[in-house]
Parts: sequence; C-alpha cells; structure tokens
Amino acid sequence: MANLFGSEEMAKGYAAARPGVHELILGEVWSRVGVDRIEGRTLDVGCGSGISTRELMKVSGRCVGVEPAESMLRLARAVAPGAEFVAGGAERLPFADGSFALMTAAGSLNFCDVERAFPELLRVLEEGGRL
Repeated sequence: MANLFGSEEMAKGYAAARPGVHELILGEVWSRVGVDRIEGRTLDVGCGSGISTRELMKVSGRCVGVEPAESMLRLARAVAPGAEFVAGGAERLPFADGSFALMTAAGSLNFCDVERAFPELLRVLEEGGRL
C-alpha cells in the first residue's frame, strides 16, 4: 500500500493548514506529566511537517522528530528550526535504548502497527521517562 502522506502535495498541505496541538490540551498534558521544562531529549513520533515538534520545543530545547515520509521531513526542518529530524517509523526507531526523557505522538499512533511500536517506544524511553 502506498504511503498516503508521502507526497509533496500532502506535506505542503500539512505544513500550511494542519492545526497545531491546542494550547488547552498541551496545558493539561504538561500539568499531568508535571513538567515545565524537560532537561533530557524529547521525541515527537510521527512528526509529519513539524507542527507538533514546534509545540514540543516549548518545553524542551533538545527535540527530535521522527517521520517515515521524507517529503514531510523536508518541510519540518523549516517549520521547527532548531529541532533535529530523522527518517523512521515507530515500529523500528533509529535510536539507542533509553535515549529520550519524553515522547509525544500527536495523532500518529493510529497509522502504525501498535503491537510492534509500543515495545520499540518503550525501548528508547529512558527509565522514568514519559510517553
């Protein structure tokens, strides 16, 4: 099956029109997680065009976005300058064990094989980290 999100047109549409995570939702998440600022690295899984990564950068200066669609990654670098972006999928992450203090997935987990993704997400999450 073709990657529906892999086209340049879809990437441009996401970068131009997809809304970011609403601030009320983010506020609730940050209060439940108990953070104002993350000192360790953070990972935005399925970052798309970088809109959710840009929001994550508000609590972390060391953000990484991972996305399987190269067309999305090309735009993400402009949408969230200062973040690092890597090609990859949630089922096979190109990171060492325990690499991240916090991981987010803004609407992306429904596009992956969760039975394969969750063990992989937990592998790269540091002990005591948050997903």
